[in-house]
Amino acid sequence: MNVRLNRPPSNGSCSISPHNGTTTTTLFTISCHNWFDEDEIKDYSLYRRSNNQSEWIFVTYSSVETFDILFPSGDHQLLVSVRDKRDCVTQVNLRSISVQTDSSSSLDHLLSIGNPTTKTQVMNFMLPQMNQNNIDFLRDASSNGIPLAEISVSSLDNSSSASTMTVTNTSHVLMEKLAEMLDQQAEKREYLMKILDDLQITTFNTLKLQSTTLVQLASSTNELTRTT
Repeated sequence: MNVRLNRPPSNGSCSISPHNGTTTTTLFTISCHNWFDEDEIKDYSLYRRSNNQSEWIFVTYSSVETFDILFPSGDHQLLVSVRDKRDCVTQVNLRSISVQTDSSSSLDHLLSIGNPTTKTQVMNFMLPQMNQNNIDFLRDASSNGIPLAEISVSSLDNSSSASTMTVTNTSHVLMEKLAEMLDQQAEKREYLMKILDDLQITTFNTLKLQSTTLVQLASSTNELTRTT
């Protein structure tokens, strides 16, 4: 019996330019060159993680060797997975990058004009911060003696698409402030869910990318309305 092993792509390199971003709308270029595989190269997948994360997050993919990408603010470690047509891969670590926060830039604008891949990328930028805001929200509520069981968005029996905070002891100033913030977060998740629902799934990679987004969108369960 003869067994033929599939060798992974080899002899190539990948780089990113520029090395840092001054705003969240800074366009980075990923370049992968001179990769060889007897089964031909199928695509290039990009993953990222922050310094405090242990798992890689799927960001985007490309069938061409040079492609552009946006990143959220913060420091990011990057990994490119080069795959051949028999799905054998070689992973390449890129240099870490840093993106500065820019209050004047509008990710909402990119959501309105971008293609499906860009829209999914932008949502993946926004959702980690929204989820962190929710964690901070619950921590503040608990430290001030507010029972977490009394904090929720509108009931699932509510047919209204607008989210409404339901709490007791509303005379508490802090509770009212937290309730308003939670309501705003819930409405934003409804908006992002509508965009995600309208995106088409054309390849397995788009399914992976949208699934990653959906996991993050649904992770803060106390901000999910019936519409979401």
